[in-house]
Amino acid sequence: KAGENHQNEAKARELEGATSAAALAAAAAAQEEHRKRAEDEAAAKKAAEEAAKELQRRLDEESARRAEAEAAAKAAKDEAAKAGENHQNEAKARELEGATSAAALAAAAAAQEEHRKRAEDEAAAKKAAEEAAKELQRRLDEESARRAEAEAAAKAAKDEAAKAGENHQ
Repeated sequence: KAGENHQNEAKARELEGATSAAALAAAAAAQEEHRKRAEDEAAAKKAAEEAAKELQRRLDEESARRAEAEAAAKAAKDEAAKAGENHQNEAKARELEGATSAAALAAAAAAQEEHRKRAEDEAAAKKAAEEAAKELQRRLDEESARRAEAEAAAKAAKDEAAKAGENHQ
């Protein structure tokens, strides 16, 4: 009986050690998961900022192109009006009117293309954000499962230790 009691004491100490180790492991896992989540959030935020900058750059480019095309169209129109007024060169006036139409068409096509690109960029940015959110959720679920496992193991070890202690008494 004394030998049995001695074994039970040793087992109780061993289980208490296992309980502490499990609790430490669970805490370390939670800390690591928190660090990863912070990193992921920072990366997602940076990606969103980059996408926004790129979008703004394209908008600025589009505005500049449109302004250029409009200025060219206006200059051509003014020139055509002047030529028509002076009745100097009807052929030149017609040529300039053609150039005006071409410039207006080019401006419209550029605006349409820019709009298409912007829509594509926004869709890509939205998809990237959704993927990042899914990955974050997956990691959170994993972390929760690990924590639950560690807690269950710690509780089992604690119960076992308590039982061994009771036996010792």
